Amino acid sequence: MPGEYDGPNLITISGSLEDYYSIGDTKADYYNGMIFMQSSAIVIHEEVLIRTAYYLYDFISEHRLGRLFGPRLMVIFENDMRFMPDLFFVSKGNSGRFTKNEFIGTPDAIVEIITDVTRSYDLSVKKDCYENKKVPEIILADIGEKNFIMNKLENDEYISTSINNKVVPSMAIKGYRWKPDIFLI
Repeated sequence: MPGEYDGPNLITISGSLEDYYSIGDTKADYYNGMIFMQSSAIVIHEEVLIRTAYYLYDFISEHRLGRLFGPRLMVIFENDMRFMPDLFFVSKGNSGRFTKNEFIGTPDAIVEIITDVTRSYDLSVKKDCYENKKVPEIILADIGEKNFIMNKLENDEYISTSINNKVVPSMAIKGYRWKPDIFLI
């Protein structure tokens, strides 16, 4: 797997959990002995991230549904599964717990904004892990392909719904409706 996902902004190396924590303030994920390091994001990714976070944060706060976090807070699913999703939502009733620097547990919803730099990594390693850990709602916003998918967990199976040309109600963020234009700049 080392080098399999490498590109101008994503480098994959094998390493221990100790190695992972030694890299400091670099945006990185850790999965099964592999460190996925990301350097700077591209402009469109950051614009979509900020726009999406703005709308979500406003809705979640107004309705007091829980908490929204961005790409610098780590989610620990298990000792060998540590990710920094673009955005993640934790409802008030979620049984996970927070430490000073991380959330330990399964978020209620995760948003990954996919670009050509991270496409293969986001759609394989990250998506597979999120599904394996039963994240109730996963939004995959592939802005380069203008393909926006909501994967929601129903009866222990994921149902994929395109949000390319319609408004789709969120299952995890009560009352929120995903709109394709939120991901377009």
